[in-house]
Amino acid sequence: MFISLKLSETDGKTAAPQRIQLLKCGEFIQENGKKLAITPKLLESFKKNFDDNARGYPDKQLPIDYFHENDKVAAAWIKSVEVQGDALFAEVEWTPRGEKIVSDRELRYVSVEFDFDYRHNEGGKKFGPTLFGAGLTNRPFVKGMNPVTLSEGETAMNEEQYKAKIAELEAKIKELQGNQEQMSAVKTEMEGVKKELSEAKKQLVDVTAKADADKKLAEKTNAFNKMLAEGKACEAQRDHFISGDMVKFAENAKPLNSGSGHGGSGAGAGAGSGDESVTDQVVSLAEKMVKDKGMPFDKAVSAVLDSNAELSKKYHEQNTVK
Repeated sequence: MFISLKLSETDGKTAAPQRIQLLKCGEFIQENGKKLAITPKLLESFKKNFDDNARGYPDKQLPIDYFHENDKVAAAWIKSVEVQGDALFAEVEWTPRGEKIVSDRELRYVSVEFDFDYRHNEGGKKFGPTLFGAGLTNRPFVKGMNPVTLSEGETAMNEEQYKAKIAELEAKIKELQGNQEQMSAVKTEMEGVKKELSEAKKQLVDVTAKADADKKLAEKTNAFNKMLAEGKACEAQRDHFISGDMVKFAENAKPLNSGSGHGGSGAGAGAGSGDESVTDQVVSLAEKMVKDKGMPFDKAVSAVLDSNAELSKKYHEQNTVK
């Protein structure tokens, strides 16, 4: 499966896109003549198994290599995937070499790799349809993909430039009054520019909405992690806090043991404003362990306290009810 890599423009220079389309729904004829059906259910399975780290990579990221030579260096790493409409998109991080090759148009297409019935080679667990990664190539196959940024040969335009182009075409139509054939061609071109402007605006709204959602999720996650460390919440309340279901949040409250490494009971009474940095330090160190080692946050807090006697003493003094 091959999809065009479409470039963006920054300060007059083309750049490799950070968000690319990997796949779209449809029925395709393979080189062996067999039909290949890509369905919404298949795309959802790819996303689920990526999020569940079915491939077992430490940071979950999947490689984009060169020409499907998956035993060699990567051109980029897939950081996340999402299903939008009838297509699968990915946020990617390019290597310096990969970014240059794509920006210079030396390789212009991405081709996904997947298994319809993936089974992990350690333990034999079955995951079903699973994304393996992708390869850069120059042999396009899938046509009609939704635009991500710009298609080959186009010049980047902002909203004002689109409007100026439309005004230019409208003026041209007036000049061609009486020449129906040429006027019709210009009208068709103008409708195409208007459609591009509409799609660009929609993409900007989608990207902005996703960025806002990610920011809010990060803020809520950080707020809950701090509450957890201070003994003001327990792990069973996390999902309800993040979703905003405060009824369930209250129902799942549990008494906390001040010596468990989660802070004291209640709201952490006895913590003076001058000692706030102790909790902040524990949260910071625990979050680093979550990121580096993939530990659950509560276990990371316990590990931080177990490894630092002085910090543990101050932490429990702060969070234990007097």
